[in-house]
Amino acid sequence: MAMLRRSAAIPALALLLGCDACGPSDPAPHLAPADPFCAAAIPALCAQRSACAPVRFKEATAECLARELPRCDADLERLRAEVAAGRLGWSQAEADRCVAALAAPSCGAVFLRYCSGIFSPRVAAGGACFAPTRTGALATFLGAEECQADHCPWEVCGATCPVTPTAPLGGDCAVLPCAEGGSCVAQSSGGWRCQAQGTPGQPCGNGLPACQPSAWCAEPAGTPCAFDSVAACACRADLAAGDPCTGDDQCPAPLACGDGRCRSAQGALGESCYLLSPWTCQDGLACLETVGEAHVGTCGPPRALGEPCAASDQCGAGLVCRVEGRCGVPGLLGAACAVPVVEIDWEVECATGLECVAGTCQPLPAQVGAPCSGASCFGAGLFCAGTACARVALEGESCAPPAVCQGPGLYCDAQQRCRRGVAGTACTLWWTCESGQCGDDGRCAAVCAPGP
Repeated sequence: MAMLRRSAAIPALALLLGCDACGPSDPAPHLAPADPFCAAAIPALCAQRSACAPVRFKEATAECLARELPRCDADLERLRAEVAAGRLGWSQAEADRCVAALAAPSCGAVFLRYCSGIFSPRVAAGGACFAPTRTGALATFLGAEECQADHCPWEVCGATCPVTPTAPLGGDCAVLPCAEGGSCVAQSSGGWRCQAQGTPGQPCGNGLPACQPSAWCAEPAGTPCAFDSVAACACRADLAAGDPCTGDDQCPAPLACGDGRCRSAQGALGESCYLLSPWTCQDGLACLETVGEAHVGTCGPPRALGEPCAASDQCGAGLVCRVEGRCGVPGLLGAACAVPVVEIDWEVECATGLECVAGTCQPLPAQVGAPCSGASCFGAGLFCAGTACARVALEGESCAPPAVCQGPGLYCDAQQRCRRGVAGTACTLWWTCESGQCGDDGRCAAVCAPGP
């Protein structure tokens, strides 16, 4: 039976772990994990990855732990130095929430949903900063950004948080944005000037300043003021939880307007949800289709074995959405399946150790010379060289074709040996330098010191 398949969001952890090209500064392995967050989070990540993305990651959990624990530990060692220096904030409560979510028996974008609030920025504009891209892949996915208002430039050492020029109240905002609390308004005499944002009760709307973030612009009848409205619109304070609403701007953060009222962005049982997002329902619920509604669903219990589905995130733990459009167990050898739309699609139908090839579940081609496509050699010390699996080479090993050097910072030299792109090495591509910086002079730049 034909079915409409939608691609579920790719878990950030699938991009984070086991990736041999995650970033220009993958840390050198440590002998043993020392950071308590890594010791708790990485085993849960490896187990979840094996359960949720068996085609993308083809390795035993022990192999995952042996590689990712040292990487995580090295990343966290540098990040905690940034915390100690006062450039980053750390929330133990958010870290505990992240670990608990990773250990839960569910698939989805868990890392993005539960683990992005562990760090918080502490550096104001103009202050010295150290970009996440220079502290390893884990820093990037944890959102370990030091700058409060922008992003730390990663291209240079000794960077500072960007200073964005703004126009003050009364200043010309034709080019510059208004400073906080200001709204750019067209003047009757021509040009644009910053005026103070409106407080509740002050006029707003067509040709007038916007309302403060904690207020919204309404017509006298209480409906949102349209852009070209001729009514006498005025700012109103944000609504409270449970109040009737017609738009998200009427609800205070983090609430959203759903089902005609201000409520949590994650729907409870029976509340509406957005089908194309994996985290619009509360934990333990799935976003299920509503007949006749495009992209809008209803939060409900995950579908059981044999029940209809459109994506695997609608099925209960251990089940996948099979090609016939019903929740079922992952396919065994020879079972019918649907080939993932993209090579990193984790919504797969075959059991661990198998992948979907030409419509049936087949053994993984994890051998040199075996036919492959996309990421089908991934996790076995191999890569897909066109149509056949080839081996990757480590530092000092031969990189004669079809072999390729493994990991960032390595390049294949004239003698066809994998070498590390240390400072001063000739380069044309940034990822051949261990610093991740190929200078204008065609030489690898030095690795940045860990913080100013």
